[in-house]
Amino acid sequence: MSSVNMQITPGWQKNLTAGLTAKLHDLGESLVDESREIVPVDTGKLRDSIGYVVENRSATGQFMSPTLVFGADEDYASHVEYGTVHQDAQPFIRPVVMKERGSF
Repeated sequence: MSSVNMQITPGWQKNLTAGLTAKLHDLGESLVDESREIVPVDTGKLRDSIGYVVENRSATGQFMSPTLVFGADEDYASHVEYGTVHQDAQPFIRPVVMKERGSF
């Protein structure tokens, strides 16, 4: 029978968080690049509003797993993504998330 020895050292959460945060930044950059390639462009404002942020602090300061928040800030972004009564959907967020879902 084999055994595994594991030692939890002080600061393990910080080390784990740092590694995960770096991977999430890589993923965020990839999502932004891919979305900017497929978003419909008129003025470029929507394309330029696509971005991400990695959050890794809780409001209470306790340990929290890093979280990737990705999307577009323009008011009309959801109208383009999902469509309206007068406009067909032109998704640019969901396709790249679905493509990269295996990465996270």
